[in-house]
Amino acid sequence: MPVEASVAERQKELRYRARTDLMWLAREILGYEDLVDRVHQPVANHFYQMKPGTPIADLSDEKGMSLYDPRGHFKTTLAIASAVQWLLNYPNIRLFFGAGKLDRASDSLVAVKSHFQHNPKLRRLFPEFCPPPNKDWGTTTEFTLPNRTKVLVDASCVAFSMDSIKAGPHCDVMFIDDAVHADNIRTPELLQNVIDRFIFMRSIVEPYGYIHVIGTPYSDSDLYAWLEDPENGAWIRKFRRPAWVITNPAYVKGTPLSASDVTLLFPERFTFDFLNSIRKQDEFIFNCQYLLTSRKTGACFKRGISASVKRSAQTSPLASPECMTRRAIYSSWMLLLADIRHMLWYRSLLPRRSSGGLGKWASKMQAALNS
Repeated sequence: MPVEASVAERQKELRYRARTDLMWLAREILGYEDLVDRVHQPVANHFYQMKPGTPIADLSDEKGMSLYDPRGHFKTTLAIASAVQWLLNYPNIRLFFGAGKLDRASDSLVAVKSHFQHNPKLRRLFPEFCPPPNKDWGTTTEFTLPNRTKVLVDASCVAFSMDSIKAGPHCDVMFIDDAVHADNIRTPELLQNVIDRFIFMRSIVEPYGYIHVIGTPYSDSDLYAWLEDPENGAWIRKFRRPAWVITNPAYVKGTPLSASDVTLLFPERFTFDFLNSIRKQDEFIFNCQYLLTSRKTGACFKRGISASVKRSAQTSPLASPECMTRRAIYSSWMLLLADIRHMLWYRSLLPRRSSGGLGKWASKMQAALNS
């Protein structure tokens, strides 16, 4: 076989593999070398499996997938690789990145764009998908592939925030990464707004299109918990796993944990000592971000009361010995009771969730505040 034909055949094989093998594309072409087969191949398998030449509408009957992996376990990295793979298979695609905050969505889009602009391996394999070198191309919120053949209003890739997107644009594939974050779980209205925005965004995706929901649970009333309900998320294929699992059959709940009691998901990056230090510092955050156990409303309620007490103690006039007057005492307690009243109001708007052992206490406190 002539050398030229051999090189062309090898190029064809590599292009096919990049379009079909997500882990290989991510690690060997895109340069995400920290991915580990044992940990990340199951995640790669959960993303949509490409079939070159298959019409996009026929790629899968499952139109939604969710991925909840612990914080820092490279779920967004694989989502970026998956987005690149979608574009390589469907150059006329309209792929949207959404997030709770625009900068989060923009970061993902810029990462995808930079591979087509600056990644030498990808540019050698797929030159027709890449802009000329050293040329301005797109923005931080959108870009269009140079080999697109259809005339479409929307760009090849678009970034948006949950609150900013309006009716009008349409996409074939949508990635929603970190729709839930620390700033939009503070009140029932904010939690419900995220759910409402998600429902609206489904109308932006074509009926044949695909939605990826990627994130970390915070509450049993957030979007991810809402999608766990079969009435809301039966159409979504789900993937969830914690950073560690207690595997020692002799371990007694409530006693101190040791490294020998657990099996770690990603020990190459997250050691027992590191995870345990986070657990000791803030168990609420650890449970949400690393064990993926969205907390009951009662747990959020107790944590909110605790934070209110601490904040009141630090900021009230009582913190200064020289201000120990009757007015100072009164002002301090009003600050604390206002915070408690807000937490009770928060709880009252979520009646479908149990608040555990706080129920009787909360009722008595509500009666006292109403008196």
